[in-house]
Formats: sequence, C-alpha cells, structure tokens
Amino acid sequence: MRRGQVPWETLEKAAAARFSNWKYKALDLSELGRMFKENEPIEVGAVVEYFDGGIVIDERFETGVAGLYAAGECALGPFGANRVCSAITEMLVHGADAGRNAGEYAGKNGTRKLDGRAFRPLEEEAERPLVRQSRLKPAQVRRRVQEMAHKSLGPIREKEELTGFIAFLDGVSKDELPHLGTTSKSRIYNKEWLDAIELRNMVHLLKTSAVSALHRTESRGVHYREDCPYTDNDNWLQENIIKLNNGALVVSRRPVTITSLMPPKGKVPFLDMMKKMMQSRSDIGGHTKKAKARRLETKVIVLLALCSMLSTPCSTIAREIACLGKKSM
Repeated sequence: MRRGQVPWETLEKAAAARFSNWKYKALDLSELGRMFKENEPIEVGAVVEYFDGGIVIDERFETGVAGLYAAGECALGPFGANRVCSAITEMLVHGADAGRNAGEYAGKNGTRKLDGRAFRPLEEEAERPLVRQSRLKPAQVRRRVQEMAHKSLGPIREKEELTGFIAFLDGVSKDELPHLGTTSKSRIYNKEWLDAIELRNMVHLLKTSAVSALHRTESRGVHYREDCPYTDNDNWLQENIIKLNNGALVVSRRPVTITSLMPPKGKVPFLDMMKKMMQSRSDIGGHTKKAKARRLETKVIVLLALCSMLSTPCSTIAREIACLGKKSM
C-alpha cells in the first residue's frame, strides 16, 4: 500500500495520537513514518492481537460450571464482533469482580477433599508424549496446523475453505495427536512436551472457531465471509453458542443484548457498515473544521486498518481515501 493522496500532515497527526515520535513500546517505527512521508510502497498483512468471543459468563463472571469463573480474553466480553478499545477494562474491572465473586463462592462453599485417583487418567494422557517412541514431533504438526489456520481461518473466510479446514483438523485429531512423541524425555522445562500438550487444546479451539465461522453466514467485525459479504442485521444480531456434547460440537444461537442504541436494520455491504460505525463514533463534537478534520483522520486510520485486515487492493483503498479528502473540503 501507499499513502496515496492523503496529505502527509493528516497522516502524521493521526499517527502522533497513537505513536508519539513514531515509537511504540520498544519498537522504533520511524522508518515506517519515513516511508509514509516519501509515499513509498509498504507491505501490509494480517496479524493476531486479540481473541474475540470466549467462555459464556453471566454478570458475576460465573460460567456454566459451578465454582468456575472467567474474565479477560478467555471470556465472552463486552466487545462483540470486534475489540473497539483497550482490554484494560477486562483486566482491571472484570478481573477484580471475577476474583471477588470467586472468593465469595469459595468462602460459602468451602473445599472438598479430592481423591487423587480421579486425576490419574489426565496425568497419563499428558505423559504419553514422553513415553511414546515416535518420529512424529509436536513442532511438525504445530507448524502445519498454524499454516492451515492462517490460510483458512484468517480475517477472510469462505465456506469451502472452512469446511476443508475442519476436515483437516479432524484428521489431525484422529491420525496425528495420538502419535506425538518428544525427543527429550525430561520433565524440566521441556518445550516440546508443552507443545504436545497445547496442540490438543489448540486444535479443539481452532475447530470451535471454524465451526462458528461456518455457521455465521454474514460478515461482521473481524469476521469477513467472501461468499457472504454483507452485514445482516435482520438475521444475525445473534451470538453463536457452541457446546461439546458427547464429543461433538453443537451450535445454538442467542440474541445479542441491546441496551440503548439499536443497530440499523437490513443488509449492508461490509465496508459500508464499517464506515458507518466509525462515523457514528467520530461525529461527537459538532461540525466545526476541527471536528471534520478529526473525522477524516479517524476514517483514514480505519481504511488503513481495513487494508491490512482484509488484504483489500491498495488501489481500492487509495480511491476511498481520495474520496474522503474531497468530501472533507
């Protein structure tokens, strides 16, 4: 992508609000700033930062399992289809509430003495990669799973790839996970052993995500279906709820909770809906020149993000930014 017709001053001001002096934590982004200023081509791509969705909880952060509480990115949080602000709320507010409620539960119910034999099957399952003599190594399988997930379960999805990915994961679960073996048999910080244990959970979570993506026949937030490129507020103001029932993933739905702002009805092209969402967030402050400039900066950031997230052709993004610039004058 290139900066295109966006004035350098506009982009620089927008970037300064997030990356002071083109610095982010320990990263020096000054070279990126130079490339934007000189209007040089910049390679972009999708990355993973945050997990949307998660364990279903109530207002006390209780799950469907008595005594089990969840908060943070592992839980079905406040952001819905896309994280729109910092996760500090989940860490400092939700974490504190979940911890307090869990403490109250423990105080009222106490603890029970558990028979260690109940955990032995789990221990044996975890230890199998250590005792198994196998040439199938966790790193090999993990890499293949990651590559397939990047290809089929990135921000851009479609039915055929999702179906194929689910079949691939079923094959991994049946033919590869039961045969993993580690080179080192040590129990002291054995990364290969950790990978073997994590792989089973990784495959399960990826399949859950893929099944959910396959059932949602629309595009919303960070979920974009090439074969269903519309945001459908008539049929899809709902959440997918997935439960493990006798070894099978069962999908059900529940309506989203709407408190004050009713989403617009109808089916809208995905990019148009994204623009409407950002405009509604940036219109606060009236119609002064300063407010209009702020809205333009916000839209530029949105379009740059969309280019990265959706691999949208740079020519399309350039046209959109040029149109925004003209409309703002």
